Amino acid sequence: MENLIPTLIIIALLGALFALMWWAWSARKKRSSHLLQPLSELTVLGESLGQFDVLYVSTTPADQPLERIALPGLTFRGHGVVEVTTTGIMLDIAGERSTAIEKQDIRGADTAQTTIDKAVERDGLIVVQWNLRTTSGDSSPVDSYFRITHPEEKLRFMSLVSELAYPQQPSTTTIKET
Repeated sequence: MENLIPTLIIIALLGALFALMWWAWSARKKRSSHLLQPLSELTVLGESLGQFDVLYVSTTPADQPLERIALPGLTFRGHGVVEVTTTGIMLDIAGERSTAIEKQDIRGADTAQTTIDKAVERDGLIVVQWNLRTTSGDSSPVDSYFRITHPEEKLRFMSLVSELAYPQQPSTTTIKET
């Protein structure tokens, strides 16, 4: 009987803590609600350029690596597979629905050391920079952070994403032989 009151106080405090965590996560999802959901699949599935095992870390507003965006398909951190195709990037993260980033929305690729939930060695994360369409018809620049499972594939992944963002333009210059 003498332990009953402290036990009830601890249970009440734990309940309040869980309620606060739920409220904070709901508020974060509400702040992200003005953004449209990423497409569940590419409208035209192109030729596969490469498939990579990754740890998906987070998606944040551009240049704000400590401010998570809660989007369906990109909400939670997890292991997954990223496939780069000629029409965009397919993301299949464990526990999330498949998601796609279309080619015209990709802005580029870079490296980073930190983001929300993750700090690694210098240039240990790959940042895919892209534009997310909003409900108002505008686009909002966002960054998605990945850690490549096989480090030797990092440069190839970044190169493929960069090629989608900045396709090679046919050369219009001619070289004159002398």
